[in-house]
Amino acid sequence: MNRFNPHTREGKILIAGGIVALGLLAWYALEGPLGEYEKSKNQLRAARRNLALATMYHGDVVAARESEKELMQVLSARGNFDLWSHLSQILREMDLQNRGAEVATFPRGTRSDKLSSVRLNLKGVSAEELVDVLYRIHAGGHLVVMHSVPYIRQAPGKKGLDCSLIFLAPNV
Repeated sequence: MNRFNPHTREGKILIAGGIVALGLLAWYALEGPLGEYEKSKNQLRAARRNLALATMYHGDVVAARESEKELMQVLSARGNFDLWSHLSQILREMDLQNRGAEVATFPRGTRSDKLSSVRLNLKGVSAEELVDVLYRIHAGGHLVVMHSVPYIRQAPGKKGLDCSLIFLAPNV
């Protein structure tokens, strides 16, 4: 009867083959089912995080949609609002047109169909009159936004302020 002898050439080959077979088995166990299990655990954690974020943002999205609906109702209820006419009327009421104040349309480029933009140039107005003009523009119940102030400076002769204001209002 032949006994296994690890010192012979055949014995060494069998031992090396056994080690390789055990290594392949260990690699398969770690990379195969166990690796897939770890990958699925990570995917599940990521999915739970995404679900938590989605539920957290859901309330914000619903509130924003409701706010947008309210805004659209206000805009549609205002009728045919013309920003240029609104600003001209305020200047006439305050008698500022006689002092060189003017209203001019301001080109907006590609967004001109969604927004009307108007430049208001005031000359020689006091700080109180400027505040009153701004109050009347925004107190009318219309959605009017001051886009920019290209300049505001002391009028020549140190009598009041000269300023240029650009206002925007949505077209409905």
